[in-house]
Amino acid sequence: MNPDAATARRALIRAYRAYLEAEEDLERALEDAAAVVPELRPHGLRPIGAPGSRIRRLTEVRSHSVEVL
Repeated sequence: MNPDAATARRALIRAYRAYLEAEEDLERALEDAAAVVPELRPHGLRPIGAPGSRIRRLTEVRSHSVEVL
């Protein structure tokens, strides 16, 4: 395999794994929040959270991982 293609492949795999981890962390946090406030996800809407909150931080991490991907 071409060295440049191998490097690009590794970068893509790393970015995809980061995205999957960020998505899983956000889903877990939203499930925890929905356990406390059941009306939180009545229509499949995703809250972005208040500034400085865990949900907001995880949303921003996920958004960044999508941009990198």
